[in-house]
Amino acid sequence: MNLVEVADLSLSSAERTVLSDCSLTLRPGERVGLVGRSGSGKTALAHALLGYTRPGLARVGGTVRIAGHDPFAPGGARRVRGRLAAYVPQDCASALPAEHRVGRVLDRAARRSGVARAHLAAFRRNALEQLGLPPELAHAFPHQISGGQAQRVALASALAAGAELIVLDEPTSGLDPGTTEDLIDLLRTSVGDAAMLVVSHDLDVVDRLTHRRVAMTHGRLADAGDRGATAGLDARLRPSEEMRDAPAAEGKACVLRVEGVRGGPGGRPVLREVDLTLDAGECVAVMGASGAGKTTLARALAGMLEPSGGRLWLNGAPQPWSVVRRPAADRLSVALVDQDSRAALNPRETVGKALERARRAAARGGLTPPPAADLLSAVSLPASAADRRPDELSGGERQRASLARAVAAGPRVLLCDEVTASLDGVTERDVLDMLAALRGERGLAVLLITHSRSVAATADRCLVLADGILGPPATLRLRPDAGTEQAAYGT
Repeated sequence: MNLVEVADLSLSSAERTVLSDCSLTLRPGERVGLVGRSGSGKTALAHALLGYTRPGLARVGGTVRIAGHDPFAPGGARRVRGRLAAYVPQDCASALPAEHRVGRVLDRAARRSGVARAHLAAFRRNALEQLGLPPELAHAFPHQISGGQAQRVALASALAAGAELIVLDEPTSGLDPGTTEDLIDLLRTSVGDAAMLVVSHDLDVVDRLTHRRVAMTHGRLADAGDRGATAGLDARLRPSEEMRDAPAAEGKACVLRVEGVRGGPGGRPVLREVDLTLDAGECVAVMGASGAGKTTLARALAGMLEPSGGRLWLNGAPQPWSVVRRPAADRLSVALVDQDSRAALNPRETVGKALERARRAAARGGLTPPPAADLLSAVSLPASAADRRPDELSGGERQRASLARAVAAGPRVLLCDEVTASLDGVTERDVLDMLAALRGERGLAVLLITHSRSVAATADRCLVLADGILGPPATLRLRPDAGTEQAAYGT
């Protein structure tokens, strides 16, 4: 008997068909990969396995059964969601309950699987250890942990619940190479008899984790060997032999400089004595292990988090850390494209309204922003995306919409936190080409936080954040007890 049976499933919105006559089966314990371009309908199918459709989308045909239960029916949904099936989303940081500490999230999942209260503490410690997370993380709230850590917490919760089906949506997105390897090993050995549907742009990850794969193209399931269905997925940039760490070009104005940055969220000393300069038109890549403090640094530069120490200069003038205390002329100088695209966009506002708001702010500052249609085209989104709200977009589409909004405000510094992690190879190239064009045309300085060596190799310089210090790869050394995460970056 099949655990999952999807028959002729069709989903549509008012303007387009998202899924058309899709059929899929999974046997108990079977692991299937679902691949396809960004926006092709993969996440819509993954959501349907739990009886969920995003706002504006409706099931217009077909059936879904999980162990014989209909997840679209109220009784079936209660039986399936969080019990028979668990979903690990792309935007885990915003998907975790903001009001609960990590430990309580894991405890609730463990209780659903029948773990006794007396054994919860030991179960929680073991769950965190399995995913390579420190035990003290149990006391943190979701907003206090990195995107990569949030992803592993969500997976730990799914495993703790004892689900028979685990749906993983881009499970390695936002993870460093060492953690990706650890996660692949964990999924191959620690999920027991659970079936898995692995949604990913990374064919290598899918092939290493699954027994077979199917491909989604324009809302239809196709043979995984169909070249049209998988075109662009293996078109990633080729990594260079060495990451760049050459000094920035001389003669360009310094638009951002920080010295001695210390601290982190909740007063935790994630950063210590971090120095950084960004010149006009320069692109600097920052790599480092998950949880090393890359996102913390980006949010401090954007004025969203105040470190415990350090100094900041913008356009040669000293600035306060908080963006609300910066002079009006400098508040739009730095824009952040957060890796958590769901939390970054207003869920009640269409993409078009978000772009227009950013464009008006740029106009008040004396700039002439491009039309909204041009901004969407530059990030490979159709003009119709302007009429959609964030929940009506795929994870990769939301990320690109967030990037377009940041560019619309006309910043001098763009902080990009894993902006290509959820994109297929062709779209990744389009986004990087757009950033290169903006650097050349407007002198935009770009800080590119990434775990991809090939993406980092497109930058003028590459720095690694390790042990709270930022420096060129060749200058940082591993401590005797350091793990493979830093080694993956050549530190």
